[in-house]
Amino acid sequence: MEAWAINGWCKEAIFNLKLPMKSRYKEVSTILATMSTILTENEIPHKLACKHLYHDRDEVTVHMWLRPDTHCGF
Repeated sequence: MEAWAINGWCKEAIFNLKLPMKSRYKEVSTILATMSTILTENEIPHKLACKHLYHDRDEVTVHMWLRPDTHCGF
């Protein structure tokens, strides 16, 4: 997803991250922190939101806004 953002292929994206069997919170936190670092290093203003929409599924849904200060009031 970082490549899409860096190359300007999207302004906003919604995607799922599959969760590992162990250390789910830690793994998701690490992934989101890494994504944020990469986007910041490439000077791409962004906002990431993550939610576990289905309690019985092993995935979380992430919403990535690029340039959040220029649209949607973020």
